[in-house]
Amino acid sequence: MFVIFAVTVLSLAAGAGLLAQLGLAVWWAMVGALAIYAALLTLHLVARRSFAALDEAATDRLQAQIDALMLPPGGNESPHQAQENFAIFQEPGSGSSRAAVRSGIAKFSCA
Repeated sequence: MFVIFAVTVLSLAAGAGLLAQLGLAVWWAMVGALAIYAALLTLHLVARRSFAALDEAATDRLQAQIDALMLPPGGNESPHQAQENFAIFQEPGSGSSRAAVRSGIAKFSCA
């Protein structure tokens, strides 16, 4: 929300600068301000999506490490069995292990 407000104020200031400093017509100053607004919002969207992709990759890596740690020393347990073993140690109603990893807090209890 703050970023969109900041982009709006910045593009308005750029439009006013185009109007006052460069002496452009009101129409061209508005077009310039809208172009700046669209470019900044597009940049913001691309940055947010790239951060979301990095976060998803980190979550997948962390989940793979958790799955690897859930295997017994022999390593002959199936991933499905490891998931079931992990679910035994979760609090009831806390959701899947993936949701626990995403929230950053995995609560374990021996119930």
